[in-house]
Amino acid sequence: MLTWTSDCLVFDIDFKTRIQDQGDIKTPSPFEKMHISKMKDNVVEIDYTWLDSIKVNDKIFRKEQKRINGWIFMEEKTMFIFSNSESSVTYFISRLTEIFQFKIKKIPLFSKWRKFLLKKDILKRFKIINVHIVKEATAFDQNDIRKVAIKTLDDLQIKRMISNDLITNLTFETEEKKVFFIDKDSAISFPDTLKEADIFDCLSLIVKELIDIND
Repeated sequence: MLTWTSDCLVFDIDFKTRIQDQGDIKTPSPFEKMHISKMKDNVVEIDYTWLDSIKVNDKIFRKEQKRINGWIFMEEKTMFIFSNSESSVTYFISRLTEIFQFKIKKIPLFSKWRKFLLKKDILKRFKIINVHIVKEATAFDQNDIRKVAIKTLDDLQIKRMISNDLITNLTFETEEKKVFFIDKDSAISFPDTLKEADIFDCLSLIVKELIDIND
């Protein structure tokens, strides 16, 4: 079950031994806990909690419990890590590498799909519906991000918009009208109204789309 955020990053993951539904996993520290559970056939969830030291002037001020989730699509060797903290993601990856000897590499989804859209026009399972782009603020409008609806543009304008280096976000929609966003750092996010089952469905489609693009 997702913890407190549905924001996630996607990674290639290489492993010699497949993860099974193993329950609690022994960790290097008694203050950490890792639990593995089966979500679907060939998809497992890793739930990880640990105590993080909060320091003030190089002295430990207090301990704060942190938690992070990862979904691994075993057959496709793809993992989604749910967090909006770069340090938490880095720590989680270091623990996975230490415990399981995984090799993990972030997939630059934003640039990958952007380049593909410029060459192939369309993804198989998603359509792009909006882009967010940095604009110059004025005295009448201090908002520095502008949302542009793709349906208002012709094909040439769409290509120019997607190729613009000032783009900050891409918004996609599935055939079932489920929406998700990808920012320039390749973080995937979802509307608050989307349920966990809907998020799983979207990520399953992203995995399939990545396979088709790589092929």
